[in-house]
Amino acid sequence: MWPLSPSSAFLLLAIVVPSDFYLNRGFTQWFHWAAIYYSLTQWQFLERFQILSGCSICLGWYASLVYEFVQYGRFCHPLYKNMPTSLMQFYLRDVEGNGSTQGQQMLDFESTKALLALTMAHILDLLAHPLLTYYFWRRHTTKGGTIKQVVAWPVIAAAYLYSRLWSLTHTKYNTGNFDLWYFGFDIYVMDSLDSWYPAYIAETCFYGGIIILKLNEIWSKKLLHASAKKDCFETKPKLLLSESSVSIESHSS
Repeated sequence: MWPLSPSSAFLLLAIVVPSDFYLNRGFTQWFHWAAIYYSLTQWQFLERFQILSGCSICLGWYASLVYEFVQYGRFCHPLYKNMPTSLMQFYLRDVEGNGSTQGQQMLDFESTKALLALTMAHILDLLAHPLLTYYFWRRHTTKGGTIKQVVAWPVIAAAYLYSRLWSLTHTKYNTGNFDLWYFGFDIYVMDSLDSWYPAYIAETCFYGGIIILKLNEIWSKKLLHASAKKDCFETKPKLLLSESSVSIESHSS
């Protein structure tokens, strides 16, 4: 019965999981669904897939947090404002006043309860992003897996296409049109849309860097092979004329 085949596990999740659990949900949650899918199947390919996906998510997520702080001075606001309501109630408070500030909320960095809740938000963030990624890396290396297996072409393609599938799904769901990169306020609580750019740039640099390194490795191997063939040809001994061939030539003359 267990582990399930990939097709059986996919069918099970498609039947059991309501659409609210994956539509208008962050890519991190799709990463978690892939982790659940792995736990059902123990599919080795998915283990490598999760390592690459997790690394790209971490880079994109933390790039956005750094951008928010550098550009606007907002320290981890996307993190704090996208936690469960049961946690946010301890550090979000209503802004007093009228006009444009009415109905807005601000973060509380002073009370003890708020600081404890903010600390818990960071713990959950570590568990959901880098530590889960590290878990898959440890499983992979403990069984003798290598980095070359992780950055194999099929794994790179699957991990990147999974991210694009997330964008295609949510642009179609929210706008009616397909787009390879989602921008909007439908999924995350955000103060500005430009915070999407660092995430996508970091993701592109991550996969692009891996691809460039792999192509460089392939090209280097081809050059090395060509150089070895050339050296082998040049070092071969030249054929010498034998005495019999010389005597035949002298008689014929």
